[in-house]
Amino acid sequence: MKNNTNVFLFLGLFGISLNAEVLFFSKAYELALENAHSIKASVYQVQGTKERIIQEESRLYPQINLSGYYKKSENSYYDAGRENLKQGLFNYGISVKQSVYNAEIYSRIDIETSKNKLYNIGLELEKEELAQTVFKAYLEVLKNNNKIKLYETYLKYSQSRLDELNKKYEMFMVSKMDLLEMQVEYKSAEIDLIKEKKILKVNMLRLKQLIGDTEYQLPTIESDKHLVDSINEMKVNVLNKNDFSMNLALLQSKLELKISNYEVKNASAGHYPKLDLEGSIYAYDTDNVDVQAPYKDTKSIMLVLNLPIYSGGSISSKVREKELTRQSVNEELLNTHKDIQVQYDEYIALFEASVASVSMYKDAYDSSLLYVDSVEQGYEHGLKSIIDLNDAKNKQYEVKYKYIENIYEMVDSYIGLLIVTNNFESIELLDKLVEQ
Repeated sequence: MKNNTNVFLFLGLFGISLNAEVLFFSKAYELALENAHSIKASVYQVQGTKERIIQEESRLYPQINLSGYYKKSENSYYDAGRENLKQGLFNYGISVKQSVYNAEIYSRIDIETSKNKLYNIGLELEKEELAQTVFKAYLEVLKNNNKIKLYETYLKYSQSRLDELNKKYEMFMVSKMDLLEMQVEYKSAEIDLIKEKKILKVNMLRLKQLIGDTEYQLPTIESDKHLVDSINEMKVNVLNKNDFSMNLALLQSKLELKISNYEVKNASAGHYPKLDLEGSIYAYDTDNVDVQAPYKDTKSIMLVLNLPIYSGGSISSKVREKELTRQSVNEELLNTHKDIQVQYDEYIALFEASVASVSMYKDAYDSSLLYVDSVEQGYEHGLKSIIDLNDAKNKQYEVKYKYIENIYEMVDSYIGLLIVTNNFESIELLDKLVEQ
């Protein structure tokens, strides 16, 4: 009953509705995605890169143009006796140009197609970064709440000890120094509690900025078989899963290398010939049929071959530049693969250590519950004092605090492993760790 009362006080203190939905990990991430304007901006950028592909592909289609003009001219003769010749001339027609072979166009299409994929991966990386940010803020709030409960139990224990020392001091059973020392300890515990509540408000504000104004309740973590089963599922999901083929950073580096290859081809295209097919039909008309006019109409079709011979070495220099860039990108790819392996090894070590610690603290926490229960029975029968009871509860919360802290460390390393292996679908396993 006291635990429920504490929850109600906590929810009322921070203006959280009791009817609000419990904020699980997956829900926090979902709300953050909906509220992230930077993600929405990146979505538009991805859509914009699709238009660049269309723009490059359009160069493979016929380029059709309509044109026309009207010219009014007046010509004078050397013979001053002859009247000036005036004529109005209409010209209108249609021209068509079709690229037959242009290596530069093909390479540009490949480049823009790969860049679109690169932007898509960049978008997914932004989502991963957002997930890390929101989960960090979410875990900080849970940690603050956990620490507040620990400080509250310690303050209650300190209060009972202070009350006892006050009575003993009045009976000249303890010295003034002992009383003052306990008063300092109590005030220190009170300051720690106030400070942690202020930190909680700041962290809740930070979380609110990420997920929006949605009302929510914080979940709780209990020591039961359900939690143990969830941890076992997490272990199966991430241990011995060192396949990085879908890692977004690695995919990004591979695409950058692919784009570099296309850039080399695009630069080399300056050495290749270009072949275009051009055709046109133009009609002419005049407002003075007595005057000799141009042809009535003109039709033409031709193949245009452009063969580069010499450009001062600029094309060869550009090819060399792109090849050097490709080598640089390849080195970055190798470095990225090493970094990913290091990250995976670190997260695995942290995860395994956290799981082992959680198991030990779970046993300790279960024992502390039995200990508190036995002290409560002794207190009810007058065998234990209120100080003994508060001391037992304080020790129980110290164990629970460390137990939950290790769970949070395990969660943090698990999220890191999901990101490294790009297996974000398994984030819902975290929801099973907490309950309303």
